Formats: sequence, structure tokens, C-alpha cells
Amino acid sequence: MQISGGYSVETLRSPDGGWSHYNGWSASFARRILWKVSLAADLGGHYGREFEVVDNRVHTFLFGPRVTLHDGRIAPFVHVLLGVSRLTSNAGGPMFSENAFTWGGGGGVDVRINRHWSARVFQIDYLNRQFFGEPADGGRISAGVVFRFGR
Repeated sequence: MQISGGYSVETLRSPDGGWSHYNGWSASFARRILWKVSLAADLGGHYGREFEVVDNRVHTFLFGPRVTLHDGRIAPFVHVLLGVSRLTSNAGGPMFSENAFTWGGGGGVDVRINRHWSARVFQIDYLNRQFFGEPADGGRISAGVVFRFGR
């Protein structure tokens, strides 16, 4: 089993057709179920502003299979994720929020430091969803630490 956490940047397509960049965090929990296949829960929170007046918070709750391609000192992995994202917007008045079905995929590389600790050098994901009828797909890049326990 492993648990990871770290810093993350997410880029979302804005309603005006541009792109918005949000800073935040990412965390995951993975449990091996077969030889190189794990079941992963991937969580994230990203925060930013639109049009200089709208504060947005995007939280993702994703689940899916992860395949670790090599389990040595350098361990690349790929995964497919399904779940839900929640957007909460506040423009100084009432808050608006919406949940959206989210799917995506990507991968990354972990570099083992010792028996229990690794550095997640990077994780890159594409996420697809719609909020308030507008596309809000984009990419996410994360880096952090991984702690392994159990067998």
C-alpha cells in the first residue's frame, strides 16, 4: 500500500475560451490488487481567480486502476481515473457550486529513496468534465512524496 501527497497545478478551460491556472494539492492512496496493478483513489484541491473577481475552488475525487510499469528504484506508472469534481464559485455574493462527472488519465514517475519513501518526481493527468454546461477540461501536474507500508 502507498499514500502520497504534494503540490499540484491545474489548468482549466475558462468559459471565455481562455485557460485558468489553479494552485493546490494532490493526494492519493493505492493498494496493489494484482502483480503490477493497483486500485488508486486520487484526490485534489485547486484554488484560483477568474476575471479578477470570482474565487473558484475545484475539488476532485477520482478512482481507478494504476499500472506500475517497473517496480525498481525508478517506478513509472499509468492510470485511468473516473469520479466527480466539485466547483465552488464566489463573486462576493452568493456561492454557486456544481458537481460534474469527471474522467481522465495520465501517469508519472516515482523515484525510491529508501524502503518506505519515494519522491513523486511528476504526475501528469488530463481531466475531462463540464461545469454549468461549459467545458472545463484541462491538465494537472503534481509532485510530492510517497510513503509505502505493508508488503
